[in-house]
Amino acid sequence: MIRYNQEIYVKQKTPDRKESVGSFCVPWKRLELSRPCGHWGAKGVQRVLNQFFDEDLKIDGIIGFNTLTAINIQEPKDLFWELKKARIRYYHKISKKRKNHLFLEGWLKRIGKIEFEK
Repeated sequence: MIRYNQEIYVKQKTPDRKESVGSFCVPWKRLELSRPCGHWGAKGVQRVLNQFFDEDLKIDGIIGFNTLTAINIQEPKDLFWELKKARIRYYHKISKKRKNHLFLEGWLKRIGKIEFEK
């Protein structure tokens, strides 16, 4: 069900971007960095690229030419793992708000099952 929804979202919301991201498209969808987060997911990708890959991207939440170029020049597996770690940090951060701690175990379990795919 989740995979189906992700495929639908990518086709409906980002048809022109899917091919541009190349081999990174599948891991990106699997990490749910765009579907549930909107532009915040794009900002997360930009932050990871800046922090761990020495890029100098504007953190604007837009997956434009510069962000796509930065994504495509990285080793996909390395970028995937840094994004996965960033997502785990994000889950821990939001689990401290209100009753989100009730969901942390499930979020971590779900992301723990996601592995890099070429």
